[in-house]
Amino acid sequence: MMNAHQLSFDTGNRYWSTEREAVNFFARHDGIEVEFIVTKEALVAVGHLAASLNEESALLTFDNYEDLFLDAAIRVWRAAEDSKPVYFIDDDDVSGSR
Repeated sequence: MMNAHQLSFDTGNRYWSTEREAVNFFARHDGIEVEFIVTKEALVAVGHLAASLNEESALLTFDNYEDLFLDAAIRVWRAAEDSKPVYFIDDDDVSGSR
């Protein structure tokens, strides 16, 4: 199991991925960059948004609920058996956290 205290987030570098319809942000662990992807379903669920998500509404939702998404990122990261370059945060990861 990985130690979450070793995870350092860089949420100022978050961006909207049009291709995935998701918000991507980064963390560092032992000098290695780790990417987190907040799925459309998670953004819609948390932000109580309509199914039509766009860059502005997605980034605003991420910014408004950043702590919730970072907590979910830590849980997803800790649950992983091995270190991965990319972790997905979906609606199941944020449900019950609101």
